[in-house]
Parts: sequence; C-alpha cells; structure tokens
Amino acid sequence: MTLPGKPRSLLLAAAFAAGTAQAGGLSGTLDHEGGTALPKGVIEISAGRAAPLRLESDGSARTMAFALPEAAAGTEVEARLLRADGWLLARGSARIEPGTPLRITLYTALY
Repeated sequence: MTLPGKPRSLLLAAAFAAGTAQAGGLSGTLDHEGGTALPKGVIEISAGRAAPLRLESDGSARTMAFALPEAAAGTEVEARLLRADGWLLARGSARIEPGTPLRITLYTALY
C-alpha cells in the first residue's frame, strides 16, 4: 500500500514512536528551519547517556517522529543531521519539559 506524500521512513518512525510511547518512552518530532524539508542524510538523536537513535531522512519529509527511552525532566535531547560522509549538515536540541511535547528544530550548520 502506498500513501501519496507520506514517505516510508516517516511512517516507520511514527509507528516506532507510538510503540515506544506506550511503553513509557519519550516521543517527539523533528523539523527543519523555515519549515523546509529535512535534507537527505542520517539523523542521530541522543538524550543523556542512552545510545543514540539513528533515523534515515530521504530528503522529502518536512517533519519526522522519533522515540527514545524515558529520560529525566531537564535532560537535553540533541539531534544531528549528517551527510553520508559524516559531514554535519544541521543540528538542534531541546530540553525535556514535563507535560510538553518534545519538538526539535534542526538548524543548518555554518562552517
């Protein structure tokens, strides 16, 4: 089954986020500055000492859902978008606030 305008990676990430959220995890969304599509690459999301979550961006989605293991309030969640060769394209972060949805905006890295 194909859904127009819904990339497979976005649907898989949303399903994963829903499953983890039910298990007591932390879920959130990523977007790119200016509301543009997330560039193509690998997104690494980390919170505290937990192993980073790796997601693939195909370059067409404007937002992406993610889920992490539960973390304490006040913990900073960092997201990094890397090109295939490891070059940093964008990064963003947000602090976990109780009762507030976690939303991270990725900003283009300047060199």
